[in-house]
Amino acid sequence: MKKMIVLMLAVLFGTASIASAATILVVSDQPVVGGLEAPLVSSLQGLGYTVDTAGMDGTMRNSNGGPTSPANAAIIDAADLVLMTRATNSTEYGKDADGWNAVTKPMILMNGFILRDTRFGWMVNTNIQWPSPANGTDLVITNPAHPFVAGMTDPTPVLDFSSLGGSPASNDQLPELVTDLLPEAEVAATLGSGPGARQYAFSIPAGTMTSIDASHPGGASSGPLAGDRAFIGAWAYPGGDSADYGSPVMTAGHETLLANAISTMLIPEPSTSLLLMLGAAVFGLARRRQD
Repeated sequence: MKKMIVLMLAVLFGTASIASAATILVVSDQPVVGGLEAPLVSSLQGLGYTVDTAGMDGTMRNSNGGPTSPANAAIIDAADLVLMTRATNSTEYGKDADGWNAVTKPMILMNGFILRDTRFGWMVNTNIQWPSPANGTDLVITNPAHPFVAGMTDPTPVLDFSSLGGSPASNDQLPELVTDLLPEAEVAATLGSGPGARQYAFSIPAGTMTSIDASHPGGASSGPLAGDRAFIGAWAYPGGDSADYGSPVMTAGHETLLANAISTMLIPEPSTSLLLMLGAAVFGLARRRQD
């Protein structure tokens, strides 16, 4: 019995360790050296992740081969999770919707423009809006059971527009309504509350059918997502820029939200790897008893 308990604890510890030892591929148009993503990279490294910056400098743009070129596909395949930041051009990345939606690794998107049905098709329309002062700067938890908001208080400040004169920048686009999202999307929290709330954090399970409009600039079409997907809203950037992580306009609450989303996306479903590992442990113990 003691051996069984030890084996089960080892399996659970091993599964929990998967996330902390994972490699995150950061996809961004910002340069690795001297760019504005450096605080993001440092933050992820501080959480114990290995950060692959090979997806920065615009290397994953459509004009540079997108996700399906042999070189870029190999980079994606080597990662455990893809994090596409706000500092990405929606047309350049959106043209490769078929390729990105076929990526089997979990993926977190932080650019609301790319959600649209004329880009990745993670929405049923193009109804994204920038937050207004009426939305406030607090994350309002709409689903306390969602792991993205685990341990967070309701509400939690996630944005700080003080360096922008108190008003949000127009580049911080978020889905306006729950009905704008794919039906399978599970919203964890919104920015603000009431009729004008914006959809700020949600997950989409693998297998969900995308909703890509016939006018798609890259000729992409609707199809099932090959891996789990998530959206986490971005923050306002000084001077209207779109890549400053860790600046005075971003809060610790936002960092916690992103950290929760990453760890959640990296932990395999219990029905897959955990059960396989547990089954192997039980089988091994049974064999030892027979010997």
